[in-house]
Amino acid sequence: MNDEEIAQYNQLCDDWRSYNSIIWQIPAASGAVMAIFLASAYEYIDTFFTRALVLMLGSLLLLALTIALYKHRFFHDARTAKIKAIEEKWTKEKRIASPAQRETKKYSALIPDDLIVKPQKIWESQSAVSWLKFSMWVMTCVIFLLGIWNLFLSLDC
Repeated sequence: MNDEEIAQYNQLCDDWRSYNSIIWQIPAASGAVMAIFLASAYEYIDTFFTRALVLMLGSLLLLALTIALYKHRFFHDARTAKIKAIEEKWTKEKRIASPAQRETKKYSALIPDDLIVKPQKIWESQSAVSWLKFSMWVMTCVIFLLGIWNLFLSLDC
């Protein structure tokens, strides 16, 4: 292993950690954004048209955050693939004994078999990232539909 390969590998790992952190922060920020826009729209704004504009603006911001989540997940997956490729290359060249153990495998090996709970329900076998993406779309659609509803109410008056 030369210094350039090691530096590239370390940079990929740093990028991976950064993207992983951002992937979990985006939905938290989105929930806060949705709460702020909903509270502002229904607590401080009395006219339906203005409320609709505020909610539409909130839905646009949530849509932008949803797109950012997809973008960061794409970059995260690309870094993961490159890290695995480097580890496999180093393993074939006998530079390392085996690719890095992922946390789940490392800790699950310490748990006795009779204590391991197997996924039995659909909820237990789902990907967390899939649920994050789904919740982002739900928040975006809810606030957008509330905006449309308030716009409709403003035309009725």
